[in-house]
Amino acid sequence: MKKFLAIFIACVAILGLAYLVARYYLPIYGVQTPMSQTGYARTQVSLGGARYDALVSDTEALRARGLSGRPHLEDGQAMLFIFPNEGDWGFWMKDMLFPIDMIWIDNDLRVVTVKANAQPSSYPDVFYPTAPARYVLEISAGDAAKFDIGPGGKVTF
Repeated sequence: MKKFLAIFIACVAILGLAYLVARYYLPIYGVQTPMSQTGYARTQVSLGGARYDALVSDTEALRARGLSGRPHLEDGQAMLFIFPNEGDWGFWMKDMLFPIDMIWIDNDLRVVTVKANAQPSSYPDVFYPTAPARYVLEISAGDAAKFDIGPGGKVTF
């Protein structure tokens, strides 16, 4: 009976370790689950003539993870960070593998600040909006210029 229990515990430990590796470490090395299969809520975001399929980061844990460790964003994909209230929410490029454009959006769904082409090498610099914002949209680097996204622009989701 002791031998059976020891084998059972070892199997559970191995399965748990395999789960942790698959969940947290493989994305860092470029093995990625498609954005549509991550368990995030999703929404459509439109601004500046562009439309994005956005993953919603609306909890502390999801906001902390963000796009860290992902190898890239596909065309038309984004991440929308939702905060409980407007504020000077700072963003950095910790564990990012590709450049992005960051767009801060206020309660009235107007763009307040755009940080274009934020580079992974900028870490530990923190980027802040020029006015309080409630939402931050992360899109592929260059999209803000390509779609003429700037302060004052209207956003819908």
